[in-house]
Amino acid sequence: MSAQEKMMIIDALIKKGSVSITQFIMEYNGTTIISGDETANRQKAGESAGGKKAVLEYVGRLLPVVDGNYKEDFTNIWQDILAEDAVSKVVYDRGRQKGTVFNRNLVAHISRMMVLEGIFIEQTNDVMMAELLEPEKGKDHPVRLQLGLTPDDIQVKKAVEKVFKQHGVKVK
Repeated sequence: MSAQEKMMIIDALIKKGSVSITQFIMEYNGTTIISGDETANRQKAGESAGGKKAVLEYVGRLLPVVDGNYKEDFTNIWQDILAEDAVSKVVYDRGRQKGTVFNRNLVAHISRMMVLEGIFIEQTNDVMMAELLEPEKGKDHPVRLQLGLTPDDIQVKKAVEKVFKQHGVKVK
């Protein structure tokens, strides 16, 4: 039975009211389609795959360049960022990135926001951060380019800025 035929059967069952589906994941031509409660899907999948722990371990590598005013609160800031719906629904989707269980590019973009808001020491730059995050490739790792960008998604930016404010960061 083809994927299209399966979809037609599922649609018919839903219309009859004999099946209630709140989450549905389907592989179709190599593309994962997620519908239903997408935030919960990504958050549960990410956390069950160790995504949250992996993100915290990854950003923990940046502690040497965290400003003294934020060193003790750095992990809490990240935990609160990861708890935001706008972030959790995308941070555990690694896309085509290899060797990770989370969206490394998004984590790099959020780290850039931290640089801009003074959470890291003033001398911190993309090369230093790339060498700390990816010591095996350092400045030659693709994450270096991502460390120069901020998130495209305005909802993610607002959520991160909200967390910054909650932790006493003066957002510009």
